[in-house]
Amino acid sequence: MAKNSYIKTSSNDNLYLEGNFRDKNDLFLLVLNIYFILSYISIFISDIRYAKYALPIVVSFLVLQNKKNRIVYELEMAKLYLKYFLYFYVILYLVYFFFQGVFGNNLSFRSIANALFVILPILTVYLLAPLIKVHRIDYYFKYITFLTIGGYVLEKRESLLNSILEWRQIFSAIEDSSVSSESNLYPFLLSLLLLYSFYYKIGWKYSLLILIFVILGFKRIVLLSILVAYCLYKLPFLYRIILSNIKFFSSLFSLIAVVIILFYYNIADGQYDDYLFNNFGIYTNAFMQGRQNLYALVIKELEKDNLIFGSGVGSVDNILIQYGNEINNVTNLHSELLRWFLELGIIGYTIWLFMFFKSVEYSRYIFIMFIFLFILLITDNVMIYFDYMMYYYILSVFSILKEKKYSSHEYFSRLQTEQKKY
Repeated sequence: MAKNSYIKTSSNDNLYLEGNFRDKNDLFLLVLNIYFILSYISIFISDIRYAKYALPIVVSFLVLQNKKNRIVYELEMAKLYLKYFLYFYVILYLVYFFFQGVFGNNLSFRSIANALFVILPILTVYLLAPLIKVHRIDYYFKYITFLTIGGYVLEKRESLLNSILEWRQIFSAIEDSSVSSESNLYPFLLSLLLLYSFYYKIGWKYSLLILIFVILGFKRIVLLSILVAYCLYKLPFLYRIILSNIKFFSSLFSLIAVVIILFYYNIADGQYDDYLFNNFGIYTNAFMQGRQNLYALVIKELEKDNLIFGSGVGSVDNILIQYGNEINNVTNLHSELLRWFLELGIIGYTIWLFMFFKSVEYSRYIFIMFIFLFILLITDNVMIYFDYMMYYYILSVFSILKEKKYSSHEYFSRLQTEQKKY
């Protein structure tokens, strides 16, 4: 049996693998190649980055052309996990679009764009999941890791070289929150890969390589999230407690998220200004790298709207565009939690977090990855990043497939049964 494989095979099964899992026909790998080719080209031609949003069309074509693979390689739990998100977001946005269009009169291009940013990564992985060859999951992971690092080196080669030569600045950036780091998505992507590599023991060399590049990106929130994720990894009993009453803990988590919103409002109102200045000699806005003024502006403009049902999808972006000159043309609120609260209101916000947290019941790794994501949502808008969320859902599917262990007989009998349908 191959190292780290969760499917036991006999000699006869290996013949079956050779005949029906041909590497040259690996359509999942083909889609990955298309994705990375587009990513690499977009480094030099920025507008090409939007071509990645057409991946669901490409994947749909491949699935329709290979109907046998569509059923044979599907494990229902992984598809169910993705359906859970896909159906929820589609229903959520349709409801809000209806009320925004009929009663609010504030349905805009940004409303549609934000919905697509959230839905398309899920749809891509949902269509892609049946093409995954379970016995090659570790190979896929390593392939994604090396090509991600390759893209990082290619796009950020100058900043990486500077970080290596001026390595002391990394510690300065970590210690001093007023020191801003370069806008860089790669540490976010690599941090997800790091969690997976460490959790599933892919190999210490892979984990160390990924960790080095994460550190070179010196994203404070990423390093903090990794530390919290590691603590959760060392406390397996906590996940068992949560699973024993998932609805209760989902509700509790949603309540905690509402308390965080109150913290945002206090920051915007200057409640902590005197404390930070008197004790640390720093202004709140400088400590938060300009986020205080940004939060204050958006909250002031939208607090007059209905906080129960929100100001509508895309309303935050519209405010940022309207006041672009006053906020240095910042395009993101730098807090996914605050954005969802203002746009969906307390009802939509708590439902969203309840459903999101409940998804951790599919695997312990997904639980750890979700907490990692949640911390990022406090200070960033990673849910609108197609690449990040696609990685999130792909690794979630890998986790489900790894932990849904089949015996040799069960797995291949199922394959033969499904093939007979064709």
